[in-house]
Amino acid sequence: LFFPTIALSFFAYTVFHQFILFVGILIAGWAAYEVGRLRTEHDRLNRAVFLQAYELKKSKEVLESCLATDTQTQVYNERLLNSRLTEECDRGIRYRRPFSCLLVAVDRLPELAEHYGPVLVRVIVQEVADFLKENTRSVDIIIRQGDERFVAILPETQRDQARMVAERIRGAIERNTFRIEGKTVKVTVSIALISFDPAIHHGKDDLLSALEKALGEARKTGPNQIARVYE
Repeated sequence: LFFPTIALSFFAYTVFHQFILFVGILIAGWAAYEVGRLRTEHDRLNRAVFLQAYELKKSKEVLESCLATDTQTQVYNERLLNSRLTEECDRGIRYRRPFSCLLVAVDRLPELAEHYGPVLVRVIVQEVADFLKENTRSVDIIIRQGDERFVAILPETQRDQARMVAERIRGAIERNTFRIEGKTVKVTVSIALISFDPAIHHGKDDLLSALEKALGEARKTGPNQIARVYE
């Protein structure tokens, strides 16, 4: 503002007018400085609020993840089942994207608990969860349902692909020998397999009902079976 002030002062008629002009320009300069400072402070506060909101969002996600995780097996617990199935069903209906579900149930778990005790049963459930995680992809979602069952949600997976995953899980568990405190036991699982079909399944309730029906069919033919209900 120094040079414009000198230039404009030549157009003032008296020293008094020059003084008034000079003071006015100084006030305008001070006002411009304050406006710039306030704008900078406003931007800084906006960034601070954004960063705090981002940190709160991340903390909330971590907390929700902890609340949705089964403490024993470190897979998701049943709190997450309805929401994730609803999301996948909505995506399948809206965008016609395939996905499949497996319902994996440990065979004869009450009998194993009676014969070997609860400690061995906890080890079995833990190792079954580990087999599920090892034989699925990172994008697949493993959810514990009750004491003896797990639901595996397999996005972008057709029926034949899901069948291969189910067979891989069934075979890996069948070949394993569970050991604890000098005891050894063979464990098998029954697996229900359903591929989402928008013409048949109108939401998560239809899908869960179909999984229950398929699991019943699998167990009718004996343990260590994979079954799918053809509607």
